[in-house]
Amino acid sequence: MNQATEQLKHHLAEIGHLHRAIALLDWDQQTYMPPGGARARAEQIGYLSGLAHARFISQDTLRLLEAAEQAAADADPESDEARLLANARRDFDHAVKIPAELAAEIAEHTSHAQQIWQTARRQKDFSLFAPALDRTLDLVRRVADLLGYPSEPYDALLDEYEPGIRTADVAAIFDQLKPALVEITRERSANRTIGPSNPFSGVFPAADQHKLTLRVVEAIGYDLSRGRQDTSAHPFTTNFSRDDVRITTRFDESRPDYALYSSMHEAGHALYEQGIPQEYDNTPLGA
Repeated sequence: MNQATEQLKHHLAEIGHLHRAIALLDWDQQTYMPPGGARARAEQIGYLSGLAHARFISQDTLRLLEAAEQAAADADPESDEARLLANARRDFDHAVKIPAELAAEIAEHTSHAQQIWQTARRQKDFSLFAPALDRTLDLVRRVADLLGYPSEPYDALLDEYEPGIRTADVAAIFDQLKPALVEITRERSANRTIGPSNPFSGVFPAADQHKLTLRVVEAIGYDLSRGRQDTSAHPFTTNFSRDDVRITTRFDESRPDYALYSSMHEAGHALYEQGIPQEYDNTPLGA
């Protein structure tokens, strides 16, 4: 890669370090943080998110990106360099439409909302979460409006995860699948043998389940020297580099399948993250 692209990579890597520090704060929030730390943690995550966003949409980023694009104008479109610059340009063009203040507000709110959701789940009263959910939807709608969309607000949001795909495209796929799925469901319901809601009987200690899930995820390829498994209210996967990819699960001592299946699911995500080439780590190609 040319010198201009290397300078851009270094700049983006520094911003990436901020995002990974934020991810570590979030991981701790969902695993080990005492409940009393929720307010301060939300403020920390919000501040750092705003800082990272502001730096990414800065003139420094634009200057480095344009210089790299000019220097690589004749690069093979299929090369790593060309793809890195295309991803960086796409990310920048999207992010620059969102003010840093809004990025910080969203991050702080969602961090706080996570704690409210956990309380609502524990108390089995999701009305507690309703106000936070309403505000989340309002913030997301603001983002969609700022990004712009051809037809539906969800077009802007879907494009963040499936570039080029529109809501109408997804609806068309569902329209094709629906008749067959409805028929399969109808046949299954008609021939269903009613059995116990819980196929297991007895108590399955969480400690034993934990040992089993570790053996299973390691057997399918999850490298425990570059990862770990903890518990959280809802399973998730996160990473702070390709060499520190963490998963979580949850244990129910009457339903060992919950932890087993969720651990296998999250390990699938983790295998992808651990498999990212070293040279792509902390670059737009490793996202």
